[in-house]
Amino acid sequence: MALYSVRFLYVPQGTAQGDYQVPIGKVAILRNADFANYSNAVAAASIAIGAVAFAKGSLPATTGTWHWEGRQVAYGGEILHAYTSGGDCRGVLSGYLLDSDGAQFKERAPAAELPPPGFQGDPTRPG
Repeated sequence: MALYSVRFLYVPQGTAQGDYQVPIGKVAILRNADFANYSNAVAAASIAIGAVAFAKGSLPATTGTWHWEGRQVAYGGEILHAYTSGGDCRGVLSGYLLDSDGAQFKERAPAAELPPPGFQGDPTRPG
């Protein structure tokens, strides 16, 4: 199966922010974000899923750039959000858009508790 990168969002010049809503039935894996500042003032950029920002960076004046690389997951219906504080900034968010089997909504059995550090007994037996 081939896997291709997708541009989720492009924040053009003069637009301080942009949103991308992940389609229902899909999962977005955000891998990269690139921002550039073409103004004469220092600016900032941030990336969020919904209202929770998970990355922020500084954009030096006059062609300053900031690059974020990682793995953040947004499920169908959630919104990827990019924001810049400068009027002459641009940004791009990209990653992978995968089909979802709905697993994020299925009830899961709780994970078994791990024994405390240094435990010498049988972890399956109480006491």
